[in-house]
Amino acid sequence: MKERFLKLPAVLKKQILIRLGLGTGAFLMFFIILMCSANIQFSLPCLIISVILLINGLTLLRDCINGNYIRIDGICSGTVKSRLYKRFKEISITTNGKLLTIPIHKKIRNIKEGVAVSLYLSPNTTVYERSDGYVLYSYYAIENIICK
Repeated sequence: MKERFLKLPAVLKKQILIRLGLGTGAFLMFFIILMCSANIQFSLPCLIISVILLINGLTLLRDCINGNYIRIDGICSGTVKSRLYKRFKEISITTNGKLLTIPIHKKIRNIKEGVAVSLYLSPNTTVYERSDGYVLYSYYAIENIICK
């Protein structure tokens, strides 16, 4: 299992480790708050968050190790940035002659037009059709191939 995990793309490994690490941290916070306050009501939210994150991380780990993810390679054909903080709101990827628009919900850097991009997503991800192409709202990770 360790060999299969090491063969995964770096962005997927990073997502798995972030989810499992945050789940473990929330679980530790549960015990710390429980010991300090001696009241389960104060520490219960940390327990709930830790269970959700650990299940999410283990599910992602299982899916990635079993190869149950889709990788889409394409060229970035456009970006939309927010006015205030200049963060990416959405990017458009051209792949196989089709335009795929992805609203961004994570911090991404070094994405410019004409740059090769890899998108990792679940096989169960719903793809919506729009007048100018397709839109998908959930993904595991986006990788900028040139600026690793």
